[in-house]
Amino acid sequence: MLVVLDNFEQLLEGAPVVAELLAASNTLRVVVTSRSPLHVEGEQELPVPSLGLPPAGRAHTVRAAYLVGCDGAHSTVRHLLGVPFAGHAYPFDWLLADTQVDWDGPPDRVHIFATAAGQPLFCVPITPDLWRISLPMPGTRDGGPPGLDEIQSLVDERSPHRIVVHDPETLTSFRCQLRSSTAYRTGRVLLAGDAVHIHSPAGGQGMNTGMQDATNLAWKLALVVAGHAHDGLLDSYGRERGPVARQVLAFTEGIVRFDVTARSPKRVLRDAVLPALRLPAAQRRLAGRMAQTSVSYSTGPLTRPGRVGGLPRPGVRMPDLRVDSAQGPTTLYAVPRSGRHIVISGSAPDLTFDTATYDGHVDVVTASLPRGASTLVRPDCYLAAVGTAFDTSEIHDYLRSILATERVREPQPERV
Repeated sequence: MLVVLDNFEQLLEGAPVVAELLAASNTLRVVVTSRSPLHVEGEQELPVPSLGLPPAGRAHTVRAAYLVGCDGAHSTVRHLLGVPFAGHAYPFDWLLADTQVDWDGPPDRVHIFATAAGQPLFCVPITPDLWRISLPMPGTRDGGPPGLDEIQSLVDERSPHRIVVHDPETLTSFRCQLRSSTAYRTGRVLLAGDAVHIHSPAGGQGMNTGMQDATNLAWKLALVVAGHAHDGLLDSYGRERGPVARQVLAFTEGIVRFDVTARSPKRVLRDAVLPALRLPAAQRRLAGRMAQTSVSYSTGPLTRPGRVGGLPRPGVRMPDLRVDSAQGPTTLYAVPRSGRHIVISGSAPDLTFDTATYDGHVDVVTASLPRGASTLVRPDCYLAAVGTAFDTSEIHDYLRSILATERVREPQPERV
């Protein structure tokens, strides 16, 4: 399996443990940095650098059963596939400054200001002193990063408070676009993150969306590559993540339009409803939306129907319960590190679950559930199916549909 990543050098510098994890992987053969040349030659051979990041200019040919393009908005993998990336560019550049700030704004909340002309300023706390200052700038700049004086001038124009910026850590400018592709999978090539959908930074949705793409795909690809599931399981990746991406793009587009609305009846309505966002119920709902903990696959192709009183609806993210495992007390979110599905059973002594049927692909833990209830949780912590002491048919049907009864012949590497 071949994964193409964007700015891989920065990832290794910021998190050296990533290299250790990748080196220990039995299935992930090569990780590629898109900063090095990546192009097609000859009979569809793909020259790429290896995990060791050899000197620039040295070509390597890699053969892999699957390729995952995680190489960003300008994805080379997507371009080579020739899949559409429909959408549009916004008529402004986005300026970002991670900088020290002197002002009296509380450091435990996001602050948004806007001028009468609809030019917004976003102030997002990173630490009590370090803030991310974000400003859309109408027109087209030269593409270079802004200077601190430019950031200060724009802050003075758009903030009703005196905010002094100094000692910046980063100053960045980029052209923002709203685009997506419906082709999450083309044969043995898959796309994830910014390679398949991009949007404005409004709402801070980009990282969570890309990471959840990867989490959704990873456990499915691991089962397929190991021969424990059929290749068709990978089709569920785009069918589950595509609707989520559409929601995210609509959400960020709504935030942009909400914030850049100039003085008008819509602006008056916007200002009138803003206080409602301070209500606890509204804040909880907005927090779940922005953190993407409210993402649901309830209508997805894998989720099994059924309701059990006192349990969440299949397709939602399972809460992080306290559970008892074979290794002792722990939390639910610590269990999926094994990469296996998890059956959570109530404490009823008559409830049993035969894991031998599934060849070690299921862990069983107990938790405080309604008496006799049981749940099946996917490796990405989403609830797949529910059951009772008298009826676990949906759980078994799900597992039989996902797991191959006999080991599937491992896909042979091919030139990509």
